[in-house]
Amino acid sequence: MKKSSLLILACVVACGAFAEKVAGAEDALECESFPCSLAFAAPLQYPYEICDVEYFSYNLIYGERNNLSGWDLGLVSRAKGDVTGLQTMGLVSWSGSNLRGCQISGLGNFVFGNAKAFQLASVANCNSADFVGAQIAAVNCNGAFWGFQLGAFNFNKGVSKALQIAAVNANSGEFNGWSFGAVNCAGRCNGFQMGVINTITDTGKAVQLGLFNSAANFSGLQFGFLNVIENAPIPVMVLMNAQF
Repeated sequence: MKKSSLLILACVVACGAFAEKVAGAEDALECESFPCSLAFAAPLQYPYEICDVEYFSYNLIYGERNNLSGWDLGLVSRAKGDVTGLQTMGLVSWSGSNLRGCQISGLGNFVFGNAKAFQLASVANCNSADFVGAQIAAVNCNGAFWGFQLGAFNFNKGVSKALQIAAVNANSGEFNGWSFGAVNCAGRCNGFQMGVINTITDTGKAVQLGLFNSAANFSGLQFGFLNVIENAPIPVMVLMNAQF
């Protein structure tokens, strides 16, 4: 019985030492950086997805890595950390943190951090935080945005300073700049809206040109068939309305 207890204790100690050694090896590997990577479909790739890649990465189907610097080429790519450089994918480019560079993909580009970049896709460019640069896709959506947007639907949640061209431009926060579209709507707006329907739901210092123009607390000019300024002496006017 005593020998059995000692044997069990020895096994437990050995397993603990082995686990600690493996954890140490993983930590060491996590710090490694490789000049290039090749992926068939993760986890069938080299190096492992916890490693950084500095110069070139090729993904036949799907590849993962930690941080990426350089050129990322293939079908689908996911960087868990930062991307600095160029991602050109047949389907999807993905950055789990910040992006500095360019994403060009057949379907969509996704960034879950801040970006200073150019994004081009057929379907969507989506960024969870602040974006500085230019976007071209059917759908462009961001937190805050500074730059140029071209698409069917542009949406920005935070403060935006931009030139927008789309069927629908929607800015739930403060928008500063020029919007051209069938429908332009903003929470607060300082700039110019041109479209069929232009709306400012909060405050605005702007010029609106469209078939129907509407603003809540507004200072500026409206030109259109029907013009509504809620805080104006005459709230509803045809052809033109103004409030200063």
